[in-house]
Amino acid sequence: MSGLGIFVCTFVYMYIWVYTGEVNAKRIRERYLAAVLHQDIAFFDNVGAGEVTTRIETDTSGIYNFFLVRGAYAHFSRSGTGRPF
Repeated sequence: MSGLGIFVCTFVYMYIWVYTGEVNAKRIRERYLAAVLHQDIAFFDNVGAGEVTTRIETDTSGIYNFFLVRGAYAHFSRSGTGRPF
């Protein structure tokens, strides 16, 4: 029964971190796009057609990975046992 409790707690713990990463990445992606769209029209003369979307996706995926790797998985490495608790 103890194993099931650990599984449930670990699942909830990881789900919260993944959800947090998704929400923050979405929020930053929206603000990034809004800032790009407020640029002067001359800005787009030097930018390719897909470059803006590629940069937004690349930057926000790095932020998402930061939340997962630095947040959720760092706890496992600190415990020394590979267990979250």
